[in-house]
Amino acid sequence: MYNRHRFLYRGKDNGTWEYGNLHICETTNHHHIINSNSVADECAEINLVKAYVHEVDPSTVGQCTGYAIGTTGVFIYKDDIVRCYDESTHEIIWRNGAWQLRVIDNTQNQKFRYTMLDDRIFYIAEIIGNIHDKDV
Repeated sequence: MYNRHRFLYRGKDNGTWEYGNLHICETTNHHHIINSNSVADECAEINLVKAYVHEVDPSTVGQCTGYAIGTTGVFIYKDDIVRCYDESTHEIIWRNGAWQLRVIDNTQNQKFRYTMLDDRIFYIAEIIGNIHDKDV
């Protein structure tokens, strides 16, 4: 399933994932995720706006691919680790101008190390983590 949410981002703020729009400050190079709710209320008091703006670790920022897992509707982001129905695991990457799956665990002896995401989207069973969390 492909969706228009491909321009959403996520990043970690003190260990918590934040989702929304990405803003990179030109003068400080700080990365911020701005939750969607703050856009509609841009004239709010500064304390309210702070609740919606999160400075995130730049190394954890990942873009939404626009694809979701069909059975759950959960969006897939850059750096996610996914398990396919054939039990192989892959990392979601941006490579050569396209979203791709990079083989991590090749239980099925696949010939290719990289596969286009749109070619395999219906084979993805679940997201099992991402490269930034230590439990994968």
